[in-house]
Amino acid sequence: MYKIKNFTVLILALFTTTLLVSCQNLKSQTKELNDWQHLNLSGKVKTIKEVNYRLKKESGKITRIESEPLWDHNRLIQFDKNGNKLKEILYSKNQIPDTIWQEYNYQYGRNGKKIKADKFQKWGYPSTDFIITYNYNKKGKLIDQITFDSEGKRTSKLRFTYLSNRIIKIVEYGSSDESLKTTTEFEYDDNFNLLMTKEFDNNGDLNVLSEFNDNGTLQKQNNFKLKRNLTFEYEFDSENNWIKKTILEKEEPVYLIDRQIDYLE
Repeated sequence: MYKIKNFTVLILALFTTTLLVSCQNLKSQTKELNDWQHLNLSGKVKTIKEVNYRLKKESGKITRIESEPLWDHNRLIQFDKNGNKLKEILYSKNQIPDTIWQEYNYQYGRNGKKIKADKFQKWGYPSTDFIITYNYNKKGKLIDQITFDSEGKRTSKLRFTYLSNRIIKIVEYGSSDESLKTTTEFEYDDNFNLLMTKEFDNNGDLNVLSEFNDNGTLQKQNNFKLKRNLTFEYEFDSENNWIKKTILEKEEPVYLIDRQIDYLE
């Protein structure tokens, strides 16, 4: 049971890293960006479907193990013609919607900015609805992302800090600003390329260090809390979007994410 739980925390950490880095996976922040750009996607993407597998080595061969419900979560994202997310679903196994874990439905204002998301969550417990609101400063930069439960109580908050149009820090809080959870810091080179992110816990201890290449692709990750060092290998399609991500530990493949991308005609 410990191994499953430990691996679950690892994958959730990777998913959190993806969410945070998707806010900043860019070479320049001089203009407003859509979700294609936030996710470092090329071309006019219609949908993305990601399916996760654990990898096991037996008799010198690597075999895939189907992801388990409530532990590993696959993902489906739908975009509109402007490159903004319409819907995002996290689900278990390969079938939807019967095994949905979380579902997000996004709403936009007249200026095209994301203003609200309805979040449906189910972990094997009674279903829960959440509302996510997005607050911007006078320059149109996202400064707060706040989640409320069905009773209107705040459950979490992300606060964004910028320098020269680039996000340099994201602070995660719980039900109040006194309940600090994590702080993620972003570092860049002189050409606005993301070099690394550092995630600290509520005590200021470094939890996760992630390193990126010039294209903003995650290459290495050191999880100090779990004492795991990971590297990443990719395969790309003709649009230069990755369609296969292999996660390695001690040079052995331990996890695989297959990605199916459909494009607008």
